Amino acid sequence: MRDKFKKMVEKPWFAYTVATCSAVLLYVMITHLGAVNTFLGYVSPVSWGIIFAYLINPLVNYFEAKPFHGIRREKPRHVVSVIFAILVVLLVITLLLLTVIPSLVESITGIIENIEVYGKVLQGYLEKIALLAKDYQIDLSNLTEAGEEVIHKIVEYVTKNADTIATTFYSVGISLVNIFMGIVIAIYFLLDKKNIIRDINYIRKLVLKDTTYQNHNNFWDKCHTILSRFLIFDIIDGFVIAIINTICMLIFGMENIALVSVVVGVTNLFPTFGPIVGGVVGAIILVLTNPVHALIFLIFTSLIQLFDASILKPKMFGGGFGVPAVWIFIAIVVGGKIFGIVGILMAVPVAAIFTYILNEIIIPKLEIRKKEMGE
Repeated sequence: MRDKFKKMVEKPWFAYTVATCSAVLLYVMITHLGAVNTFLGYVSPVSWGIIFAYLINPLVNYFEAKPFHGIRREKPRHVVSVIFAILVVLLVITLLLLTVIPSLVESITGIIENIEVYGKVLQGYLEKIALLAKDYQIDLSNLTEAGEEVIHKIVEYVTKNADTIATTFYSVGISLVNIFMGIVIAIYFLLDKKNIIRDINYIRKLVLKDTTYQNHNNFWDKCHTILSRFLIFDIIDGFVIAIINTICMLIFGMENIALVSVVVGVTNLFPTFGPIVGGVVGAIILVLTNPVHALIFLIFTSLIQLFDASILKPKMFGGGFGVPAVWIFIAIVVGGKIFGIVGILMAVPVAAIFTYILNEIIIPKLEIRKKEMGE
């Protein structure tokens, strides 16, 4: 069977067939983004499984190399390492959920139940500001009227769309189910990891020449380094920012600490616009209960983001990936359009890989070709 496959891939038509099919597939994806998104929704658990397997694999390798190194037989050692790695991850997730979820539910429920009260309080603040400005002969009547209108619309929307909010929570529940299925699929990927890698490498060896095969290995090693470094440090960075935000909110005695800190930590995972979105959403949540707290939050959030951008991220990411800002912006727009949240999250490593391909592969080849043509 393998000999027949090897003979087939060596035929001239095979390479042209693969290239043609790839071009057709790319065209269909570009012209039918809606269908692509629907398809990605169906395979979402598999996608999550691949992502979880990739993230958990370093922990599996650690268990194989350190704690369970004494198990001589390779397969039992690998199985035990996978089981313990999954248990550690599930334990960490469970502890986080037990710590955060109750506070999140309490904060969200409190905001929905007291939205009318918060609206009246905010209107009172606006009236006081208008009276204070009037003492200094400053007319803020138009501004306060516009603010009151916005508050009224927000209160009316939240009151009338409680069902929509419940539907949103239902969608979140469906996502959690997909994530759980992804964890199960990841276990199968991890258990059969070596067979999967062996089969992929065998096919690559059949299709590629020895030199090209080695070049591909170097390329994938570089991509793996970029991707793994980004994912691991990005998660750690988001967690650290959430902890710092929690401490600051505790110091100033603010409300909805769990909700705001989770929003800040999660949005911090996303490049460029994530921290801005987290700051704005956090301020909106806080302004409902105490506008002064919202202002203080914006101030220390700006300082936290300054610390993150100038000190924390450079230390963790080793000075960054050297990616031009324009590539990151394009990757965010295109990735978000095609792959949604995952596409936005992966914008930086994808842009870094593209920059690597451009600088280390495409440009050198073009320079060599130009020299050959010049000679």
